Amino acid sequence: MRIGFYIDSLAESEETKGVYTAVNNALADNSVSDASIFYNKIGYNSQDVKCGVFNSTDIWSFSGTLVCFDLNNLNFVDNVVNKINKVFIYSGGTNVIGLIQAKDKCIMLAHNEKDASYIYRVTGKKVSGIVDNYNIEQIMRAISQ
Repeated sequence: MRIGFYIDSLAESEETKGVYTAVNNALADNSVSDASIFYNKIGYNSQDVKCGVFNSTDIWSFSGTLVCFDLNNLNFVDNVVNKINKVFIYSGGTNVIGLIQAKDKCIMLAHNEKDASYIYRVTGKKVSGIVDNYNIEQIMRAISQ
């Protein structure tokens, strides 16, 4: 499976730590064959990642499953015509209109039951699964249902 993650910044954060760890683990145990990380802003990060890291302008050359955590990034991906299976993992925020617009554009996942309930309450769509700590196996299981 080919998977990509689209994050806002490469700078050290809980998000980059979770994504980097998940990618490194999935590549080490061969649960994914190829992984890429796309970003909008560069920043210092001391953690190593064992995959390609590209500016978001390179998404045009990607095909596969692309995981977004930000509605603005998801909207950017909508303009790419490649075969991209879009996945959005909701982890908080109050952009109700953005969630309603996104519900039919992608597979929606949540980090916990509270977020899953919120998505259902505001969009009327149940999430396809709950993902703990950016776990790629859980993402793959949820999108294959």
